[in-house]
Amino acid sequence: MGIFKRLTLDYRKSIYTKVLLSILIALMVIIFLMEMSNFYVLKQYRQRAEEMYQNSLELYSGFWADKLKTINNSMLSIISYEGGEAFYNICESNDSLLVETSKIELLDKLIDIVSMHGNQMCIFSYVPERGIFLRATGHSGNYVENLEKEKTVKDYIDAGGIRNNNSWSLMESGGKYYFLQVYRMFNGYVGAYVECNIILEDMMSGSKAAEAVAVLDREGNVVTRMGKDMDYSSEILFKNDLVQTDYSLGAIVSQNRLYSERDYLWMLTVCAILIGCIIILGVIQFQRKVVFNPLNSLKDAMEAFSEGRTEVRLREYPRNNEIKVLYETFNHMAEQIMKLKIDVYENMLDKQRIQSSYLRVQIQPHLYTNILNLIYGLAEIRDYKGIQELAVYMSRYFRYLLSTKKDFVRLEQEIGCVEDYIKIQQMRYPECLDFSLECDADREEEWVPPLLLQTFIENGIKHNITLVPRLTLHITVRKYPGSLVFLISDTGVGFRQEMLRKLEAGEDIEENGQHIGIVNIKNRLKLLYHGRAGIKIRNREQGAAIYIRIPERREE
Repeated sequence: MGIFKRLTLDYRKSIYTKVLLSILIALMVIIFLMEMSNFYVLKQYRQRAEEMYQNSLELYSGFWADKLKTINNSMLSIISYEGGEAFYNICESNDSLLVETSKIELLDKLIDIVSMHGNQMCIFSYVPERGIFLRATGHSGNYVENLEKEKTVKDYIDAGGIRNNNSWSLMESGGKYYFLQVYRMFNGYVGAYVECNIILEDMMSGSKAAEAVAVLDREGNVVTRMGKDMDYSSEILFKNDLVQTDYSLGAIVSQNRLYSERDYLWMLTVCAILIGCIIILGVIQFQRKVVFNPLNSLKDAMEAFSEGRTEVRLREYPRNNEIKVLYETFNHMAEQIMKLKIDVYENMLDKQRIQSSYLRVQIQPHLYTNILNLIYGLAEIRDYKGIQELAVYMSRYFRYLLSTKKDFVRLEQEIGCVEDYIKIQQMRYPECLDFSLECDADREEEWVPPLLLQTFIENGIKHNITLVPRLTLHITVRKYPGSLVFLISDTGVGFRQEMLRKLEAGEDIEENGQHIGIVNIKNRLKLLYHGRAGIKIRNREQGAAIYIRIPERREE
């Protein structure tokens, strides 16, 4: 049970598992966003489709409203005093010859009006007292149907419902419905009727035509319809008032027809998701090959080296520059550690050289592990730019530590080492460490012992970084006649009074290896400058300050 639990925990901590989980979460978020996008697109598509059908219906209704108004004006021109002489004659004249010629003239006018409106309506003139009924029609009805419609018109007129206004009424004849308009003048009538199906059939044409159309009364009830037999309550109904009448035109469109393209959108979404999954799987496999496996090899080599297998080395990795730098750095550090071990054994008898060499190459083993863990963490979040920057700082820092063999280096080199170390620690503790430097000395001309400043900077970070919210380090370099003065200050918790007392008295302050660097620096300065250098350590109101004075040295 314990083994299973440990394996489960190891699996959870695996970078591969975390990357895979993050990708899955990202994929779910992408799918969710795509679904929301599709929902929005479908909503917009539905709105635009409905607007298209409604606008088409409004345009068509307006077209027929204008046509009915034009027919009204044409009929009024027939019965007006200015242009209605023929109509007047057939209504009032007692000259039979004049009446007959006027009938022919009036019929010609009626035919012209019907032709002008595309033969889509019938216009008539009716004088009940003289039994005159003139009709010009563009309808293709047979003789019996025409007689039936003539009878229906006469019955409507004889019923006395003529109001002489511009509104068209509805007339039923032979199971068909017509819009009817009649004007009375003198003792006669002029009127016109249009079959409702003629109005409706044009609405059934086109790729986006309605599947069913109808004439509706003001309450929304169907008067007459054309097209498929559909349930209006479950489908989408568009309607618009037909001006010049008390009725509306309605267009019925099914849900499937209105949203005919949404299936394509769903199909595109599914295809996009599948393609995305395939790409992600490919990316995971590629990252596993070029990043995770090399990092696992690096981790195994680090663990083997820390266990004492110092012969472990990593093969060259040419596929990835960053991994190549890490491998080369590890191999280089391993070689240097082995060389340092040999050098320590070979120079054991020379105490002064041992102390100087030890200080120059004193690298805490945990620094390797921390930096490699930092690299591993950056790789886990795929911050390859951060790895590149860290590799540059590491290479410069360790090159300085491992290649410096002299007792003195240029001030510029020492400051560069400090800045590289600070950059590494700032990447390790983001937004927790600030650093500033003031220097009025000539960096290229002044020479100082190696690791003079870096040792105190390292101590300041190691003993304060986890104890304050944000640690600030500051170095001031001042040039005085014959000497250089360094002030290293921090905003940490300072030194314990007991520790300050021991440092002031020159006593051994080694506590499990803590503060050994300060003692070594003091001993090195004593050996190098023969007592002419000095170090003072003080606590401030916040943090500590280290004052170092060394004799000027301008050549090596």
